[in-house]
Amino acid sequence: MMVLAILPTAVFAEEEAVAKIGETTYESLLKAVEAVPTDGTETTIVMIADETIASNDGVTIAASQSVVLDLNGFTIKNLVNENRSSQVIANKGILTICDNTDAKTGILTNAVAEGTAAGEWWGTTQYNYATNVITNSGILTVASGEILETAVSSICYAIDNNSTSADAIINIQGGNIRTDSSTAVRMFCNSTTKENIINVSGGTVEGGYAGIWVQLPGNSAQKKKATLNISGGALKGDYAFYDYSYGDVFDEVNYILSGGTFDGDIFSYGANMGINGGEFDGYLYTSSGKMTISGGIFNDDVVVDTPLSAELSVTGGQLAADVYYSSGEVQETFISGGVFALDPEGYIDEYTVDYDFCIDEGYSVIVNTDPKQRKTILMQSVLLLPIF
Repeated sequence: MMVLAILPTAVFAEEEAVAKIGETTYESLLKAVEAVPTDGTETTIVMIADETIASNDGVTIAASQSVVLDLNGFTIKNLVNENRSSQVIANKGILTICDNTDAKTGILTNAVAEGTAAGEWWGTTQYNYATNVITNSGILTVASGEILETAVSSICYAIDNNSTSADAIINIQGGNIRTDSSTAVRMFCNSTTKENIINVSGGTVEGGYAGIWVQLPGNSAQKKKATLNISGGALKGDYAFYDYSYGDVFDEVNYILSGGTFDGDIFSYGANMGINGGEFDGYLYTSSGKMTISGGIFNDDVVVDTPLSAELSVTGGQLAADVYYSSGEVQETFISGGVFALDPEGYIDEYTVDYDFCIDEGYSVIVNTDPKQRKTILMQSVLLLPIF
């Protein structure tokens, strides 16, 4: 009889467990995180069941903790039930999100409980408080799995990267980061000394409005720091990414685009943008920044406001649409290389000797890079032509 009394208790305890570290199980993700060492030792937490967290505060990864969270095909959902801001996870340390199952169907998400504060904004009912899936002020890596923001609001994000008090760094290597209502990832760039960096090398970042928003929240002309480095993956939304400042300046804001696909427009007020790869299916626009294009495939217009406030340089790439200054003012010259579907005459750099037109390949700009040779940049190949 004693054995029969113990057996149901053990089975019940195992059914209640939702996470494990090694062979030790825990009744909640919070309990598992509390068991992680605070000396920076990397610790893997594996989910073994779905969990619903009913707390606006969610779970916090301390600055001294290093966690690998394996979703393992399960769902972690935070049910937002108070009229205040919230997150599923607040990361201040080192956190990696992954799903090591073959299907990689694990989800980290949230939901707003019925009866919480809502208001009418732009004709829709929206939650009145900032609620994120992850608020990051540490080092966050997304390797696989899905991070899904479900709250309908313009101030809710799948990931909010906040550099107010610490370096905030995100490495997106895979997975799916998504919201249907607004912006998937916000860069809250609120420091002149702390880094706010996002590196995208894989995965998908998709928002109903924008993939990524770079926000400079101050209004005192400070040089807030931000770096967006995209070498792969996909950004999707009405805007693939865009930026905005309430009065701070863009001197320390840099975009390095060397790969990936951009399904949506790109709009910048004044960042330094260097592009040498990637495929762009929306227009690119800057009003007062510096845009340098040396490679990439551009299927829509490249537009700069005015040469009085912005600088454009094109040395390569395949441009299927137009490239121009929207103000009607023309910088003396800004094209010295590339392949163009529309005639770039009038924009050719003074050092460019000539350009040819090919029916199948567009306008090919020939650059006089050396007194003894010209380099012709064609759609599929590079051809060197001697000068006699």
